[in-house]
Amino acid sequence: MTKKFFTILFAITLLLTICLSAGFAQSKYTDSLTVELGKAKDDTRRVLILADLSFYHRYQNLDTAITYGQQALSLAQKIKFLR
Repeated sequence: MTKKFFTILFAITLLLTICLSAGFAQSKYTDSLTVELGKAKDDTRRVLILADLSFYHRYQNLDTAITYGQQALSLAQKIKFLR
């Protein structure tokens, strides 16, 4: 009974650790994309970065994902970027 309990506890702890570390890695990536967005001068590059930001925020911050997606779509339509 005790060995089974510790095995289950270990499995749960391992699963939580993996999930949390994936979230932190994603946060670093979106932070770097945000910095790149501020530096981007080319509108095409801005559309691609906004689309990436929208994609990576889709599970954690849906409102933010929608905002980035709308900005990307609006800019893409403005510059006639069809990709």
